[in-house]
Amino acid sequence: MRIFSGMTPLSGGDAYTTKENGVIFLRSGDYSEQNDINFENLIYLKKEVHEKTMRSSQLQKNDVLIAIVGATIGKVGVYKFDLEANINQAVCAVRLQEGINPDFVHCFLLTSIGQKFIDRIKRPVARANINLDEIGSLLIPILPTEIQAQIVATFNLAYQAKQAKEQQAREALAGIDAYLLDKLGIKSPLTPERGTNAQTPPSGAGGLHFIVNFSKVQGGRFDPFYHQREFEQNVEMVKTGKYEAIQLKHLVQKLIKGKLPKDEEKEGICKVVQIN
Repeated sequence: MRIFSGMTPLSGGDAYTTKENGVIFLRSGDYSEQNDINFENLIYLKKEVHEKTMRSSQLQKNDVLIAIVGATIGKVGVYKFDLEANINQAVCAVRLQEGINPDFVHCFLLTSIGQKFIDRIKRPVARANINLDEIGSLLIPILPTEIQAQIVATFNLAYQAKQAKEQQAREALAGIDAYLLDKLGIKSPLTPERGTNAQTPPSGAGGLHFIVNFSKVQGGRFDPFYHQREFEQNVEMVKTGKYEAIQLKHLVQKLIKGKLPKDEEKEGICKVVQIN
């Protein structure tokens, strides 16, 4: 058995390369708990970085993945691919010994008990984290291999049923969305001319290129993300609908927000509603 994590080379440095020439650099947001990976959105390392600088964090097929830093902490998956890959410092990989099914360990750590084990060892500081020794301390039931396989098969059937129900829910929500937009007289999508002026990217350039007049951003948000064409179109869709649209601040009696109580303030009888 082996437990390890990786590192993150300097952003914008010469450790990175293209998909065609590189090795997968897996971060906690790149894999799902159903072991899916969107290969189009990955970052890729140069081969020599994977083989030398980051040799100790090379993945193998069936390594169990556990997020150990930040917002995704506790996220569990299994690397199910034959492709060469590496990980950053926010991901811990667990390579199990013979006789322990990685898919069973994955299933167990996704249960409420498994997640509570992980919750217990994480440090709830500004950026939650778990170290490798603590991952090694997690309790895993030892079952005969055939029972492990049965549990994994049952889990997979349950997941397939969950996916089917989620697809039905998405289709139902899409129908509701279309119904609501029709009642509001909102036409979607708008033609490109009604959104922000967009430019065709230069040949070989990546990403979205668009122009926003300075007068439009003066005194407001200055970042490109906020002014993307898609967002501008959504605003225009609502403004040109059948009914008048008013900013939320003009419809409320009072707009408030809370604060995080100090430790000495947490022993009272009043409840504090948190985001989770």
